[in-house]
Amino acid sequence: MRVLCAILTISLLWPRASSGQTYDFQNFTVEHGLSQSQVLCLFQSADGELWLGTNQGGINRYNGSEFSYLAKVDGLSDNVVYAICEDRNGNMLVGTNNGLNILNGSSIDTIGTDDGLTHKGVVSIHLSEDDKVWLGTGSGVCNLIGDSIVPFTEDSLLSASTVLTIREGVDGTLWFCTTRNGLFRWNGTEMTHIDRSNGLKHNYVFDAMPLGRYDAWVFGNYGLYHIKNNRAELMDTGMPEGTIFYGYQRDKAGDIWIGTSKGVLKYHDGDFSLLTTVNGLVDNNIWKIMQDREGNLWFASKSNGVSKLNSERFKLYNSAELPDLQVNAVFKDRQGRIWLGTRKGAVIWQNGTYRVFRDSDGLSSENIRDFDQDANGNI
Repeated sequence: MRVLCAILTISLLWPRASSGQTYDFQNFTVEHGLSQSQVLCLFQSADGELWLGTNQGGINRYNGSEFSYLAKVDGLSDNVVYAICEDRNGNMLVGTNNGLNILNGSSIDTIGTDDGLTHKGVVSIHLSEDDKVWLGTGSGVCNLIGDSIVPFTEDSLLSASTVLTIREGVDGTLWFCTTRNGLFRWNGTEMTHIDRSNGLKHNYVFDAMPLGRYDAWVFGNYGLYHIKNNRAELMDTGMPEGTIFYGYQRDKAGDIWIGTSKGVLKYHDGDFSLLTTVNGLVDNNIWKIMQDREGNLWFASKSNGVSKLNSERFKLYNSAELPDLQVNAVFKDRQGRIWLGTRKGAVIWQNGTYRVFRDSDGLSSENIRDFDQDANGNI
């Protein structure tokens, strides 16, 4: 009979209603290394680092074990960082309160109003499927084409709006979310405007989740709406009146996580469940959510740092892959490799392959109890 050894990081069993159950949240505040407690954006770069844009604290970069920092003193044009994105060439695009910064290796270039930006505040950045860079500013939308800024002038009301978020549907339709003038939908030839006259209770729209060419969920002041054929219908989420819905993240399993002013909603199989500080969340006012490539969910709060919810992982290793069935230690390094410590050596597991280290490979003992990684990457 083949013997199986299971390694389980966490299994998430979500209640349909809020409860006092504590989940596997790991919280990061200024006490844990954040330069500022208000996190405005989250982004994971191609090398796996998490980039956090803060309010007055510049950029915080997290490599899985420690933070590093990038601020105005290092060349950023401002310490208020609204948006971060990476282009196809590996350049980091950073939207600040004083222009767009382009990070290429060790150099930082700044594009401002003198270069054609319609407003110095670059609030949102979207890299579309056709490789266009869209910039939402405090006054309309611009495209970054090469090193040049080209204002997007298809609609005068959009051009006068602060554009908080830009989303793209699978058909290439763009949705522009604004602070004062509702929602705009651009299909490449026609602009459609959706505001209170279409059923929204408020024209302040934080985010949109495209579902089809004319279909989307809209996250706004005092409500979550379903847009169908240009009509906004308020959805029943069970949240109290006055709740602000900031935005969402659809995870790899298809569940939808929604940041609100009163906690995080999870939408699963037609039901909403609520997570708050009672469940271990760092703060109830959550306005940005991101899932990293490892499947972990990150929640950025308005005033108290970020929370990380470890992904659900279940991996079976059979006896042929392990030198011993007693596993003393499990460790994931910054390169994403899994290290298993047994009584008869160490196992490294990566991309479906494994390697066993024994005393014949230089170990002083095959009885491995623990792992750690230093600043130089050594295990």
